[in-house]
Amino acid sequence: MKETMAEEKKEYKKRRVLQMAKFYGAATFTLITMRLISRAIKVRKYVPTMFQQNYKPPPFSQRNEAMSALTFASAASMGTFSTLIFGFCWAFDISTAREFVLRTREFMGLPQTLDTDTSMDEETAKLTKELQDLLSGGNDK
Repeated sequence: MKETMAEEKKEYKKRRVLQMAKFYGAATFTLITMRLISRAIKVRKYVPTMFQQNYKPPPFSQRNEAMSALTFASAASMGTFSTLIFGFCWAFDISTAREFVLRTREFMGLPQTLDTDTSMDEETAKLTKELQDLLSGGNDK
């Protein structure tokens, strides 16, 4: 009995450390992205010197500016949302998508069902089996 409790305690600690690492990794990615965005904004600011015209900014590539803005915005939103999700999962001790579904249902007051409707048509079942075979490396052909 004591051995199983010790094993469960070790497993719980390992699980919490993994959740913490995911959260801190996402937070670090977000902070680095925000720092890069701040630096990119400062670099693009046009400040003319004494003998330069202040009404005519230097030429720039609109395509590169648009791609840069899209990249920075995507990275910032992914980092922010991943930090939010990993923080939520760490706070509520959620490690898998199934646990997330069950906890969300519990929070919303919906009945708990462990047996979800997993019926699928023939094509979907065949495709799922092929993908599982491909991922497991068990090619029988």
